[in-house]
Amino acid sequence: MIPVTLRPFSLKIPHRPVCQSLSNGCTAYLFPIADTQLVRIDFMFGGGQWLQTQTLQARFAFKSLRDGTRSLSAEQIEQQLDDYGATLEASANLAYGVVTLRCLRKFLPQLLTVMRSLLSEPLYDAPHLDIALAQARMTWQINHQKVETLGKELLYEHLFGVQHPMGRNIRFSDYDLINSAVLQDYHHRYFHAANCRLLLTGGFQPEDVEAIASCLPVRTDADPVVFSPKPVSSLSTFSPSFGGGRGEASSPFTLHPDFETVQAAVRMGCLLPEATHPDMPLVRLVATILGGYFGSRLMTNIREEKGYTYDIHNTIYNIPFGNSLVIKTETTNESAQAVLQEIRHELQLLIDQPVEKAELQNVLNYMTGNQSRHYELNFELPQAFMTLLSLNRSLDDIVEDSKKQHAATPQMLQDIAARYFAPDHFISAIVS
Repeated sequence: MIPVTLRPFSLKIPHRPVCQSLSNGCTAYLFPIADTQLVRIDFMFGGGQWLQTQTLQARFAFKSLRDGTRSLSAEQIEQQLDDYGATLEASANLAYGVVTLRCLRKFLPQLLTVMRSLLSEPLYDAPHLDIALAQARMTWQINHQKVETLGKELLYEHLFGVQHPMGRNIRFSDYDLINSAVLQDYHHRYFHAANCRLLLTGGFQPEDVEAIASCLPVRTDADPVVFSPKPVSSLSTFSPSFGGGRGEASSPFTLHPDFETVQAAVRMGCLLPEATHPDMPLVRLVATILGGYFGSRLMTNIREEKGYTYDIHNTIYNIPFGNSLVIKTETTNESAQAVLQEIRHELQLLIDQPVEKAELQNVLNYMTGNQSRHYELNFELPQAFMTLLSLNRSLDDIVEDSKKQHAATPQMLQDIAARYFAPDHFISAIVS
């Protein structure tokens, strides 16, 4: 048993960003760090995959930014980044997309010229787009020879439905529909100042803020998304039914791929309320007890005691208008059903038996320490803060959530478990 350290609630987030409204309509969040010349710049654009008009559109609109512009070739862009020791990353998730530049402050003038071109005038043209698509097709084929990929897709398809962005799995033919016009359309709608939140971290100076924001195009013909997407018409039928008995506790969805499998992918998932729901702090606490850290119940039972798997854990995924909890593991083909049964057993125990105080205190200690590290002032803080922004939440909300978790009683956690963690609320999937 891990030693228990009893201590009062102590989560503190001493470093808060300075929020600044800029002349072009962009909002900046400033995280100054003393005694460094390094700068991290995050251009965070609302929309993400949620508002794309076809699969893969957002991904390639961000991924292909550096593949040439009207003013700079892809080779010139790479040379500039290399000459000034800078790194550039661009990606899109469900709710937003982000372009991140890391560099020394003294090279900002040169690099901002590159960024201005990238954000304002990308070409999305052949041959670079064709090469990127060919590489992506190859990766898709490799991944679809893995039970992990197929297990995720099988679960999401049945948990969310194929009309929802999380349940609309990428097909090989989707790559054929990506072209310059499709990406230019996405770029024009979402890459502009009014739809951007700018996060600056490190050794920047006050005069740098407006200069960096000037890289963003200003559009009068594009509506700001401002990170509050509304359900589009094709998704209007999606209605999460929390605790509505949608699961198939005794009948997992199964898939037997046309290649030899060494092990089985086992997945279970349920729908949860959105991040701002008052129950979510305790939902996250119960999820951590279940499978959210190395000493969790799923790890103790299914890994340590039963020896069915090397790793098993659950994750809460933040989704616009809701969340989901996914439990995942890989095991032998022969043990897949037994693993599902043990997971259901642990879910039922959360409802039937109160959490012992020692276990609860251990989990609270873990969560407080993890959150404290998560929100330290360093170059990784912007990532955590962008997640909060996408959920319309603040650092104060994190502190309040932690207070609620520390005030929770075993009976309160049993009530939450009965409401959200009943085995028949889960959908299960096996690929073997």
